[in-house]
Amino acid sequence: MSEENDYWAFVRSVADDVLEEAGQDDYSDTLHEYVDGCEYVIYYGKMLRALIYSSNTEAIDDSSDGPGFWEFIQKAAYHAVHADVQERIERIKEDTDDSEDQEDDDSDEAGEPADCDADD
Repeated sequence: MSEENDYWAFVRSVADDVLEEAGQDDYSDTLHEYVDGCEYVIYYGKMLRALIYSSNTEAIDDSSDGPGFWEFIQKAAYHAVHADVQERIERIKEDTDDSEDQEDDDSDEAGEPADCDADD
């Protein structure tokens, strides 16, 4: 598996773990705990890989007092990984909502599509 595939497999795994542990409504603290100590945030080589593969490298908060190079890279990696996992969680939640909506549509009376009027 390529390093990029490894990164995205990690993002999917963390998203699943966070949702399993915290549920879909209030997962912010659990997400922080998982990402804050993850390999893509604590190891210099992996920090850079996270920033290469992430689609959220701009997620760093610019309000800091100008950290050193590695602190900056670590902060950038943290925010990028955090945003990637959060996006994955939101997709999972949307897929779950879409599945529930589909189940509701499938259970309409008389087997008619939801947008049809019974009087027509």
